Amino acid sequence: VGSRVVLGRKPVETALLLHQARSFFDQGLYGRSVHVVEQAAGMMEAQTAVLTTTLGHYADERRVRAWRRIAQQTIEWSRAHHTAAIVVSKADRRLTVYRNGRQILSYPVRLGYNGILEKRYQGDGATPEGQYHIIRKRDRGQTQFYRALVLNYPNVEDRRRFQQARHTGRIPADAFIGGQIEIHGGDDILMNQTLGCIMLENWQMDAIFRVVEPGTPVTIVGAIKLTNSIALALAGLDQTEEG
Repeated sequence: VGSRVVLGRKPVETALLLHQARSFFDQGLYGRSVHVVEQAAGMMEAQTAVLTTTLGHYADERRVRAWRRIAQQTIEWSRAHHTAAIVVSKADRRLTVYRNGRQILSYPVRLGYNGILEKRYQGDGATPEGQYHIIRKRDRGQTQFYRALVLNYPNVEDRRRFQQARHTGRIPADAFIGGQIEIHGGDDILMNQTLGCIMLENWQMDAIFRVVEPGTPVTIVGAIKLTNSIALALAGLDQTEEG
């Protein structure tokens, strides 16, 4: 569910503790084994709490309903204007292109290294959520990423949330809101994650590039279904704790 992204080294440290506990057990050092297992259990409980707090909105019915509503608005816009529109689901890690309200392309994507989190400021590695549009198409030779579609991030709502977060101390006082969020292809370096952008294979970018223009709406949501992969994973963590 992205615990490695959210918690850094903690899952690795937990795994090492469990390995150490097993080693003590095999040596007959049962007391030391139990002590280390208790340490690991405490660390796992803390990790679960952080995950639930950080990603709980993926299981929030009201939040998912709001995401689904703006995704549907984007599809309806495509139908009404007889043109293309893009919807990205972060939980599904999927980009879908609609034209005349009908799906014409759909591809898996790579997100920022903290892609499933809510974007707050520059450098947090998160992929933003909201209603955007393409402001520029960058062809080969105009970008380091093969081809790119530049989005109008930050928009008015992003700026409002950023100012509120800085005012309430939820982000560093010297943080910047950032920019340059793109849908792009690859580069010469093998990348599994981005700094916050949405990345596709180059041949997929070619297909999308042909059907979109500046002004094409791009809506990025956390999830479209309440039974999304992140919500299900969090439910599994809760059941594990209860067990």
